[in-house]
Amino acid sequence: MLSAIVADIRQQGVESIVLQTGTASGYFARLGFLPIGAMDLPSSVRPSPALKLDETGAGTLMQIAL
Repeated sequence: MLSAIVADIRQQGVESIVLQTGTASGYFARLGFLPIGAMDLPSSVRPSPALKLDETGAGTLMQIAL
């Protein structure tokens, strides 16, 4: 299902997908997502309140280029 969502987003012209996961980094890595640091986040994503960048144990940031 996630593969279909990624394919649809790719067709819409989105250049990358960024996510934050607490326990599923292995799953997303198998789909092609790579771990990134907070400083590597696209500037358009950094102000997102959904990302918990200042919290200890907030999870792994990951990104896939489309």
